[in-house]
Amino acid sequence: MNSEQLFVSVIVPAYNSARTLPITLRSLKNQTYPQKLYEVIVVNDGSQDDTIAVLEKMSLPINFLVINHLSNQGLAQARNSGIRAAKGDLLIFLDADMEVETNFIELHVARQREPGVIGVVSACLPTPLMKMDKYQKYLYFSRRGARRFKPKQPLPYQVFIMGLTSIKRATLEVVGLFNSEIKTYGGEDTELAYRLWRQYPAGLFYEPHIKVYHHHFRHFTAALKLVTRFGKEVIPVIVKKHPELVRLYFFDYLPQIKSNSLLKRISGKLLLTPTVEQIVHLLYTLSPYPISNAWVRLLLLTALLKGIKLSYENHSTENRPLCHDSHQGSSNFSM
Repeated sequence: MNSEQLFVSVIVPAYNSARTLPITLRSLKNQTYPQKLYEVIVVNDGSQDDTIAVLEKMSLPINFLVINHLSNQGLAQARNSGIRAAKGDLLIFLDADMEVETNFIELHVARQREPGVIGVVSACLPTPLMKMDKYQKYLYFSRRGARRFKPKQPLPYQVFIMGLTSIKRATLEVVGLFNSEIKTYGGEDTELAYRLWRQYPAGLFYEPHIKVYHHHFRHFTAALKLVTRFGKEVIPVIVKKHPELVRLYFFDYLPQIKSNSLLKRISGKLLLTPTVEQIVHLLYTLSPYPISNAWVRLLLLTALLKGIKLSYENHSTENRPLCHDSHQGSSNFSM
C-alpha cells in the first residue's frame, strides 16, 4: 500500500444504536486525517429502534455512506457488507457505541505503516461518566485481554477483538471475510482472528495510545446470560469449522466427555452445580475489587460451560458430535 496516499474505510455496524451512534459518527467527522483520504460506512443491520431516523436527521459529510439491511443479519454479515462496499486499503472496524479521539484514524495509519503489522487493536476505555461497579472495573482496568501485551509484542488471536481494530484489506483477500454463519453474540472476532493469526502469526498488535471510549454499560447478570448463549449457539459453529479450537473453550471440563481428565471433569461438574454457583456469586458480591476479579472469571467460565453443555446435549440427541477430539488445540481462552 502507498503510505503517503493511504485510503481508509471505517466500517460501523449498527443495530438498535440510536442512542450511541450519533456520538460515534460525530467523533469520526472530526478527524485529523484528511477527509478526502477516508470514508465511513455505516451498516444499519435491520434496526427496530430509531436508528434510521437518527441517521436521516444527521448532517453527514460527503465521505459518509449508509447501507441498510432490510432485516437483522448479525454482526459478521453487517461487517461483510461494509467490506464489500469499502474502497480503502486499510479497513477499520468500529462498533456503534464507541467514541474515538480526533487522531484515531491517523494513529492507526501510522501503526499500520510499520513493517510486519497487519492488524492493530485500540485501547478500550470507559466513558468518564460510566458507573464503575466491580464488573466494569474488571472489564476496563484489570490485566486481561490485549492489555497483557506490550505494543511491540505480537498478540495471540484470542485477544484480537474486532470492535475497535484496523486490518489491511489485502489480508482479508487471503483469509476471507467474517463467518456469516455466526449470527448471535460473539465469536466472529475470534474465528476471523484465528484465520489471520494462522496466516500472519506475528502480525497482530495492541496499541494503547489509540484510545476508544465505550458508551455501553452492561450488568454482570446480562453478561453471564450472553456468555451462556455464546456457548450454546456460537461455539458449535466455530468448532465445526476449526475442531482444533475445542480446548480454547474448555470442552475438557465437560463431565459428559469421558476422555477428559478426571480432575477437570470433577471441576466442571462442581462449577455446574447450582449450590457452588450460588457460593461463587456470594463471594463475588462480598469481595472488593480487585479480589472480585477471580470470582468474575469463575462465573464467566461457569456461564460458558452451561452453554456448551446445552449445545453438547442437543448435538448428542441429534447423534451429531459437536467436536471430534476434545484434546486437540491449546487452551488459552482469555477472560
